Amino acid sequence: MFLVTTTQAFWVLDYDAASAWQIDCGKGVYFGISFWDEHLYVAARQVRVGGNRDEQDNVILCYKNDLRLDRILKPPKPIRDVHQIAAADGVLYVASSYDDEVACYDIEADDWTFWQPFLPYAGAGLDVHHINSIFITADEIFLTGLRPKGWVARFDRSIRKLISRQDLGTETHNVWLDGGVIHVCSSTDCAILREDHQTHPLLPHAWARGYCARGDRRFVGASENLSRTSRAFSNCSVLELDEHYKYVGAVWLRGFGMLHDLRTIDLPDSISHNGQVFGLKMSSLDQRFLKHTLSRSAGHFR
Repeated sequence: MFLVTTTQAFWVLDYDAASAWQIDCGKGVYFGISFWDEHLYVAARQVRVGGNRDEQDNVILCYKNDLRLDRILKPPKPIRDVHQIAAADGVLYVASSYDDEVACYDIEADDWTFWQPFLPYAGAGLDVHHINSIFITADEIFLTGLRPKGWVARFDRSIRKLISRQDLGTETHNVWLDGGVIHVCSSTDCAILREDHQTHPLLPHAWARGYCARGDRRFVGASENLSRTSRAFSNCSVLELDEHYKYVGAVWLRGFGMLHDLRTIDLPDSISHNGQVFGLKMSSLDQRFLKHTLSRSAGHFR
């Protein structure tokens, strides 16, 4: 089972059954997904796609394991242009891309702090680096972004000091370690790229964003590479890859916009997430949510 966010909605996806339940819609663009212990966190921008970033005040939706909304988290200063989020050791890290910051929420203390990874800090509202993805290991924090061109950076987790930064990918999103090697989605290249620049091409026109691992299976999101004004009701797919990143199959979500994040919940994923399992109450799905049957197809990307 997977959690998926798209432009228009937040979903639970049963890939093998080609079914999806729409959990929420109407809160603007849905983005990062993470979970810690008994709570699930989903970032929502509360504005339409392409909305004015200066005026944004994004939120984190906090759900219980029956997918009832428990609370809405909002820090004392705005998160703007939220992208991926990641929970580790009781802290939720939130990419506030427009302000080149990472908002850090201490779950137990119910307290927010803000981290500016790149010094000297240029200031709010400049989007100099466009930090869009976060991955955390026991010792390091990995970030990726796409300005001035695709990059990946690693930080010492204990003191949050920059260890290294390298150019990697085109319109880069997501970062993970597979076999100890850094991988990213080189989105515009429709490929997965390693830090040694070995590339794994996906399908033609499959703009890549959103990744998770499920045992030996790999899954990546594919979206249409359209202008911002045409993205809202575009199509996306979840592509399945084998452990060597070769295409296996796909399911297609039509008309719900771009795919933004993808997490597996019933098997631990330490390759790209925090290794936890989220104890979703499966009975809540058919009882409370609209179920969609998906096409077993890569759609326009094939």
